[in-house]
Amino acid sequence: MLTGPEVMRWYGHAWIALAAVLLGGCGAAPDRAAITGAEYEVDDIAFEGATAFEEEQLLAHMVLREASWWPFAEKAWFTEGIIPADRRRIEALYAAHGYPDARVTDVRRVVDGDEVDLTFVIAEGRPVVVRRQVFQWPDGLPIDDEGQPVEAAAITDKARLVPGRTFSVEDLNASVADMRVALQERGFALATVQERAVIDRDGRAADVSYALRPGPFARIGEVRIVGLRDVPEELVRREIEFAPGKPYSPGLLKRMERAAFALNVFRSATAVTAERLDADGRLDVELRVAEAPPQSLRFGLGVAFEPNRWEERVDTTWSHRNLFGRLYQFDVHLKLGYAQLPTLYSAEAQGPVIELEPTLRKKGLLEEGLVWTLAPRGEIGIDEGYSFYTLENRVGVSRFFGRLNAELSHNYRYFDFYDLTPAFRFNRTVLGRDFRDPSLLSYLELRNVLYLTDSVLMPENGLVLEVDYVFAGSALGGDYDFHRVWPEVRAYWFVVDDLQLAARVASAFVLTYGQRPGAPLDLKLYLGGADTVRGWGLDRLSPQVPDCSPEQDCKGVPIGGRSMVLGNFEARWRAVGALWLVPFLDVGDVQEEELTYDPSMLNYSTGLGARYESPVGKIRLDVGIRLNKQRRFVDEPGWAFHLGLGESF
Repeated sequence: MLTGPEVMRWYGHAWIALAAVLLGGCGAAPDRAAITGAEYEVDDIAFEGATAFEEEQLLAHMVLREASWWPFAEKAWFTEGIIPADRRRIEALYAAHGYPDARVTDVRRVVDGDEVDLTFVIAEGRPVVVRRQVFQWPDGLPIDDEGQPVEAAAITDKARLVPGRTFSVEDLNASVADMRVALQERGFALATVQERAVIDRDGRAADVSYALRPGPFARIGEVRIVGLRDVPEELVRREIEFAPGKPYSPGLLKRMERAAFALNVFRSATAVTAERLDADGRLDVELRVAEAPPQSLRFGLGVAFEPNRWEERVDTTWSHRNLFGRLYQFDVHLKLGYAQLPTLYSAEAQGPVIELEPTLRKKGLLEEGLVWTLAPRGEIGIDEGYSFYTLENRVGVSRFFGRLNAELSHNYRYFDFYDLTPAFRFNRTVLGRDFRDPSLLSYLELRNVLYLTDSVLMPENGLVLEVDYVFAGSALGGDYDFHRVWPEVRAYWFVVDDLQLAARVASAFVLTYGQRPGAPLDLKLYLGGADTVRGWGLDRLSPQVPDCSPEQDCKGVPIGGRSMVLGNFEARWRAVGALWLVPFLDVGDVQEEELTYDPSMLNYSTGLGARYESPVGKIRLDVGIRLNKQRRFVDEPGWAFHLGLGESF
């Protein structure tokens, strides 16, 4: 969703682009061709004899470039005078990567009308190979804070150059940086690594040596916080009190920066160390912060659509990040919209969508690691089979225990249906004890998430283990008595730089008990939509009741089930620039009865998605196709189209 400033910025960019096109068409400003006298546009650039580099790597180091398919892109004019410069650039690239004798022996030109194709002929020559690599410790091996020497191999194994392989200045510099960081991560803040490479041009060999000086072991000393105005220093210091006295490492400095930035009141937070240690072997740190404006207003227009639901909306959020001057965060979110089911142009049901949710958060009450949330909420909405309004309140507390985030909340809600379709008016016996109108719901929710990944928000590698448990009724009151358990595992693996494999396996079940057994419609289990089984429309993979009327054929209305199983697999491949292509396979099923799992009833879908990394986030487009049709879902469409933001999981 675009915020108000982003909408205006994109709007302004569109007018600028249009003006540029109009001015260019009217000849208001001379283009590069008029200035340089260029006659031809470069259509294609090829490289003959190049084996050490990909074509994209060579093009990235050149001034000349190929014509773009984008109609508004600047013309790629051919200028003869650039050829010598690009020849030198290519040869310099080869020399830096161990090919000192590489030469561009010829540049062939083929003219076709007003376009020219170029071919650079390259004689690479023999590469320089690393013959010997020596690691020297002039001041001796590093000694840790317990007086034990650090294993040298733990540092020297970071060197990227390998004897017998091609020498590269880039790898030489990276080896120096990686070994220095390895020493710093072990507490040697002032470590230095000096490299030396002797090239034997006749023998095509390189002798490489490194002088590693770890310096003294260091611990974090005094931490000064600079740049505070309205934010209380003691509340910031509480977030970074883990650092003083700890062994120095770049990772510890990053952790301090993240802890300060997570308070959500700073534009930036940077930890800078002193240049030398004090007499006690401690390194003082200055945490430099820049406060953001405490209040903000975001405004956005949005359109969301699924195969069975369209929605147009306006979203507004007002935030205060330092309420009362004590870091209380207060947000008020308002959504105003209108929804059509199944589509805008063929609406069988439609109605307003209104949501108001003020949220108050505070960290540090009772215990410094606890985050408390108070979130009352009101909503008017429409779903397949009914419209509704609801009033609810949520009180929750969460805390990180290392990599584990635990959250406990109590939720209390009043729910009232209106505009029921015949499926609900005449099938109350089918819906049975689970359909109560109106209804009160009181439940506790416990959510535990274990992050075994390299990042919490945008994981690239690792596992996420999650269990969500809901307990409703009994002594809590309300009209429903049930348990709901939802375990889930997500896995991520970057096989190579531009290819990530991602998988998810989940199951869930609802167990009823007591004198008021049952679960409300929205807390039952559904699949289908942009985030689950993508060959289906939103929530359509679910037990259904028939909805028949004289004006239309019978169709099914989803009512949710009590047993669910789900599996997803994606291969996320960066095709070009900010564009990713994602083939996927989804499988899942929802059964009406408790603890009922039948492999023969599984539903499969596959398809292809696209992801574009835009300024407002990753825009996602998926088209899913059902691979099999179960008898109970013969009337469902065989494919579905989804548009959203972010990854599906």
